[in-house]
Amino acid sequence: MQNDIKEQLKQKGYEMLNYTQEADGSLAVNANKLHPVTLDGDKQCFIPIPLSLQVQVDTNNKITALNSLEDEKSLENDADHFVRNLADNQEIGGDGLSAVPNATHHVDINEDGLPVIRKKRARLF
Repeated sequence: MQNDIKEQLKQKGYEMLNYTQEADGSLAVNANKLHPVTLDGDKQCFIPIPLSLQVQVDTNNKITALNSLEDEKSLENDADHFVRNLADNQEIGGDGLSAVPNATHHVDINEDGLPVIRKKRARLF
């Protein structure tokens, strides 16, 4: 069941981290939404946005309903601002980007071949 749900969520742009089954049969899912952002004017990347999802599945483990427990649009706006701030402060390095010696975040290629911005270390002052 877990792999079925994980794959279906992946097709909808989410990375499933874990889930628990609720008394009513629904699933409480912790996931990252892969939100698209642009770096260096033309490089398409994704930033993970942590979300809590309420997922309904049928007897064949097919998702029939998917609801976010957070305001995704607001979180997407926050993520856009966060990435712009990282880029303005030259804190993102990695795949296809200029070398940044003290980058706090790095663009890694995930298992599906998508460039995803991940935190690598805390900022040095």
